[in-house]
Amino acid sequence: MSDKDETVEETVEETPQDEAIEEPQAPDETPDNGAGQPEAPPGTPPESTGTVVGELSEGEHNTLKALQNTAGQLMVELGRLTRVELQLAVQGPQGDHQLGQLQIQKARVVGQYNDVSNKAQHVLNEAAKRMAIPDGSPWQVTPEGKAILLDQPGGPPPK
Repeated sequence: MSDKDETVEETVEETPQDEAIEEPQAPDETPDNGAGQPEAPPGTPPESTGTVVGELSEGEHNTLKALQNTAGQLMVELGRLTRVELQLAVQGPQGDHQLGQLQIQKARVVGQYNDVSNKAQHVLNEAAKRMAIPDGSPWQVTPEGKAILLDQPGGPPPK
């Protein structure tokens, strides 16, 4: 980080509004769905059905986990920079230089995120090719690294 970048962080003070932006803490207990099963967090897609067609290699799985972690960190940084950008925007003309520097930082973070996404897509494409998953077929990777070819709604699974 250059000296110019550090001045942005030093000149922006946290305001009470920042505290309101923070994510709420998760409850200690996971809610029950009534059937004795834990409820999925909000925004979680319903479980898909499909056929296990293979497994990622240990290297592929570890690479994807590392890339997901990096992407998450980059998104957190982008959120932080956006909050700082909003604070600088209300300062008016005196914050213009710092605002410009911040926008350059944001562009770099977005570029890094795109690089990480492209690397992850490459790993997934190579794994799909190795497991003979047909092009265009919907599939997903479980947290354990298993590849599942998803059932197509309204039709039999692809062969």
